Amino acid sequence: EARQRTAQDLRDFYERLVVELRTLPGVEDASYSTLLPLDGPWETSFRSDTQPQLPPEQIQLGAFGYVSPGYARTLGLRLIAGRWFEPGDTRDKPAVTVIDERLAKDYYPTGAVGRHLLSNNAKQDREIIGVVRHVAAYGVVGREPAHHQFYLATEQQSEEDYARAPRGQGPPRGADEGSRCGSIVAVLHRSDTLRAMTASRTIASSIAVLSAGAAPAFALS
Repeated sequence: EARQRTAQDLRDFYERLVVELRTLPGVEDASYSTLLPLDGPWETSFRSDTQPQLPPEQIQLGAFGYVSPGYARTLGLRLIAGRWFEPGDTRDKPAVTVIDERLAKDYYPTGAVGRHLLSNNAKQDREIIGVVRHVAAYGVVGREPAHHQFYLATEQQSEEDYARAPRGQGPPRGADEGSRCGSIVAVLHRSDTLRAMTASRTIASSIAVLSAGAAPAFALS
């Protein structure tokens, strides 16, 4: 009898896939996540640990995604303070997050590491363990609907999140964080030929305002 696939099954699959991808000629690194720069992130409500719950008309939306421990290294994200996710950041440990420099500056001007980031309804409460540089999440042209960004650990994504994962389409803007999951495998292939080809395609897609959706996919850059 077939066993129902669990969140850990999916994580194990992606980890095995990443290990194999790293052995391919010309591939410097690989990781997996639910977002890629320029591809359009997911969005959810947030507030700092000093803000009260906000009324609907004042809710702040932040761009976010679930990322594996190797994501920062693969994408070359620059850590400004604290640390990045580690394999030990699992569901049986306190929930953690890494935020971007804009969120840190605007909501934690005296220091973000060690503080907490909450969803507006406070159902999600995570300790901030690191701060990274802001990235172009929505593309190279146009405005950014959400000006602040934060990252969550794939190892802390719940079974319920995986079970409710939308397949084949992006999650609705402003929906509850738990309703968004699905994984994208991000592969950084840094040979000059592939970089030129895939970067131009990514930028062209960005300018055309195209979105890859939430189903598993590969990306070379």
